[in-house]
Amino acid sequence: MAATATLLTRSIQAETLPAVIDRLVNQILLEEGVVNKAGSSFQVLQNLGTDMNVTIGSGTAFDRAVVAGDLAGQGKFIPEHQNAFQVLAVAASDPTDDRIDLVILKVYDDTFDSSGFDYADLEVITGTPDASPVPPALPSTSISLAEILVQNAVTQIVNGDITDKRVEYQLAAGLASSTHDEVTGSVEDATASITGTDATIASVSLTIPTTWGSWECEAYATYVRESLDDTGPTGILLIKLRIDGTDQQVQDQVISADHGGVGASFFMAGAIGGRRTGMTTTGSRTIALRAEQDSGGGFTIRDTYLYARAIRTS
Repeated sequence: MAATATLLTRSIQAETLPAVIDRLVNQILLEEGVVNKAGSSFQVLQNLGTDMNVTIGSGTAFDRAVVAGDLAGQGKFIPEHQNAFQVLAVAASDPTDDRIDLVILKVYDDTFDSSGFDYADLEVITGTPDASPVPPALPSTSISLAEILVQNAVTQIVNGDITDKRVEYQLAAGLASSTHDEVTGSVEDATASITGTDATIASVSLTIPTTWGSWECEAYATYVRESLDDTGPTGILLIKLRIDGTDQQVQDQVISADHGGVGASFFMAGAIGGRRTGMTTTGSRTIALRAEQDSGGGFTIRDTYLYARAIRTS
């Protein structure tokens, strides 16, 4: 008979699960940071008055963040701010030296840290005045929201003293290829005459989120090449698929003058595709179908369709 061992099972029907199980699932799925940094979640700004206070929050309730516990088995917390914003006081400035204070979101968990508390808190950790000040160490089970330069002898904190230290939460490594981490775009029916220059026939602009570490892009296009008659254009036509400034595919089309009778139009369908990897630049990026007449001239590219898809890789 094989040796057996009974394991403690936390996911069977009708069993009450402790909160730590949820946090361990969060640890598998999420990297810590604020949720919706672009929407000002947990943003630290100067107070509206002329004082030593700062405000924290987006201006609407329910800012959320992911905070990793620093103790084994603690998992990752998702605290939620119930107020639109919170006002915190910054300690009085030193008369001689500057200092750097740290604004944090900290989680207290009595089961693991014996603090006597079970909640999340917004706090200002006061730094040490010095001729060359450094920020205080980040406490356990907390994330940094901002650093505040408290200059000597000041009586007011302004936005210029505050350095944003928030990061956007992310899916854990290996999960970044979900459908939420892609950007697509397309355009059709573009038409352009080619007269020798490197001309853009159609283009798509993809907005790559600043939270993406790296990404790749795949694109394809279909088109129809039109020329007028056998007395007209000849030469070499270049069809290019350009991804974020780099030609990923170039087609050389040699055009002869025997494609039809005088006065007839000549049409030829074509397609082109390409893929580029290892990109890191975020913001608005352009994918373009371009054409160039190396010699001759008088062609028209029409009835185009261009599709592009960017995929987050880290």
